[in-house]
Amino acid sequence: MNRPLRLTRALAMIAPWLAAALLPFTVGAQPAAPAAAPAAAPAAPADTRPTLQRLRESQVIRIGHRIDALPFAYLDAATRPIGYGVDRCVQAVNLLRRDLKLPALRIEYVPVTAANRIPLMRDGKIDIECGLTVNNAERRRDVSFAIPYYFAGPRLLVPTGSPIRDFNQLDNRRVGSAKGANVVPILRDRIDRGILKGTQLTEYGNNDLAFAALAKKEVDAYSTTDNLLFAYRATAPRPTDWEVVGDPPVVEPVAVMLRKDDREFKAAFDRALSSLMLDGVAARLYARWFTMPVPPNNVVVDIPMSAVLRDQFRWPGDRD
Repeated sequence: MNRPLRLTRALAMIAPWLAAALLPFTVGAQPAAPAAAPAAAPAAPADTRPTLQRLRESQVIRIGHRIDALPFAYLDAATRPIGYGVDRCVQAVNLLRRDLKLPALRIEYVPVTAANRIPLMRDGKIDIECGLTVNNAERRRDVSFAIPYYFAGPRLLVPTGSPIRDFNQLDNRRVGSAKGANVVPILRDRIDRGILKGTQLTEYGNNDLAFAALAKKEVDAYSTTDNLLFAYRATAPRPTDWEVVGDPPVVEPVAVMLRKDDREFKAAFDRALSSLMLDGVAARLYARWFTMPVPPNNVVVDIPMSAVLRDQFRWPGDRD
């Protein structure tokens, strides 16, 4: 079979709903049918109100979420957003209702992609983004971030028993990745400077294609963010055929994205996230999504908690 992924099949089963899922919906309500847009409707002006002011006036908080980032944020069989990131945000909103004295505050979910998540935040279309977004200097030019709730770094996925155990063993090997992956410029730099000798790097259109190339032995290793590698291993027809190896050349914080320089809201949201960490809720959510079977196919992603994340749960704070 040319498509060896249960992950691909799992996403395919929700494909009929993706068009509908690209419209926001409110908790407790049925998704509305798409309305025909006027032919030349002017773009809505950006909502520049401070987030807390908007929440108090609208009684709605809009959560941007990915639909394909298992186990952080994706859709269940009923096309509802689920995942570690989604759960963390929902729990934090529950605390905001109490702390801000907004008992009627309701959640509206807004699907986002890697390409549109920052513009949607910048234009005030979402209030928080709970997917799989790395907090780095480039993104901080446009948005702000809450304290991290995960730390990600690129590693290598190889066939079980492969002699490749780390990045320094990629000499004269073929390695694949997806266009735009954080590891691509790192590998290109090492190849250009002669640190890696004879290494052939191929960039594929997406992660599915990169993993398929590894499965077909067109490359010797596939590199991207570690959580994605664990997800591909977990959803492969035979997970034991694959190993995640290597020390990450860089480790970056994954965090909830917020509106740029909205300090009052960041302080309120950080307090909520810190409370979840100190009360043990964050650790339980991590165990739920990373060490236990997750829907829709009851796969176990099996990513052990890193030492830096364990420290973050003990002593919450910004680590960018």
